[in-house]
Amino acid sequence: MRIGVDLDETIMPLIVPMNNYYNKVNGTNHKFEDFKTYGFNDVWQIGIDETIKFITDYLFSEEYQKVQPIQYAVEAIKEIQKLDYVIMITARSPQFTEVTSKLVDKY
Repeated sequence: MRIGVDLDETIMPLIVPMNNYYNKVNGTNHKFEDFKTYGFNDVWQIGIDETIKFITDYLFSEEYQKVQPIQYAVEAIKEIQKLDYVIMITARSPQFTEVTSKLVDKY
């Protein structure tokens, strides 16, 4: 048996650190509570192309590599690994495989 675990918001936070980075770069003050979906462009009130560019830039940034796992996530994964093989799942584009793996492999 293989056990799949979603990466974003289960193992590693995405919305809060990326939104904080967006606020820092753009001088805005969006909050986590503003997000009802992953529609970043709706919250940030920018176009899709600009949103994709920002997310891409963020995921390739040093700031992204500073993100810490969600509390107890690493310990939980270690416990699950005792049961069987764990696979991290994400809907991210393959272009982010290396930077995502680099971050996850730290822990």
